[in-house]
Amino acid sequence: MIFTVTKLFDGNTFEVSPHWKWNNRRGNIVRVNGYDAPVEGGAGYQAPRNKLERLILNKEVELRDPVETEYDQLLCDVYYEGKNIGDYFPECQ
Repeated sequence: MIFTVTKLFDGNTFEVSPHWKWNNRRGNIVRVNGYDAPVEGGAGYQAPRNKLERLILNKEVELRDPVETEYDQLLCDVYYEGKNIGDYFPECQ
């Protein structure tokens, strides 16, 4: 599934277009499986968010291996140019 990243929320959550569909659910918010980045207001929030922005904002990503939906977010592996996004964030693993 190929999508364009249209907005970032933090260092591992973003919005995509078009909407994803999985297990009779539909949405546009994706949370990356494999690492945890601090939420807005948390210590260390800005660095991973900036890194993710430079890497994938307004670019195409591939969503693979959906795990679940929580809070209307699809939790899945995310790939950019064939590489797992989590590999770019060893500091958050």
